[in-house]
Amino acid sequence: MQYVKQKHKYGCGIACIAMASNLSYDEIVNILNINPKKETTNIIKIYETLISLNIDAKPLVVSDNFTSYKKAIVFIKYDNNAFHAVMWNGKDILDPENNKYNNDYYKNKCIALIPII
Repeated sequence: MQYVKQKHKYGCGIACIAMASNLSYDEIVNILNINPKKETTNIIKIYETLISLNIDAKPLVVSDNFTSYKKAIVFIKYDNNAFHAVMWNGKDILDPENNKYNNDYYKNKCIALIPII
């Protein structure tokens, strides 16, 4: 799994789909057919896109225990109530925004995840 940095303020979902699918950020933007400068992806759109790319993803799990999965797109909630998507690769969190925090930081903020088999 290659790390993909988000190119737009709200591009975390795009970057996570790219990491999960081994496609580029721009390829995912084209598949989603959105303007990433103005539009964001939501949890449902992320899940539907994974399925359309034949990625074996499970429906959303409300849990903070992402470390029990081999891979997952993890949704976190910041203190200011903003939401963010990051990628769990089975060992580390890959944060498309700024990959500077350790796994424990995300464990305390995780609210849900999409497991990838």
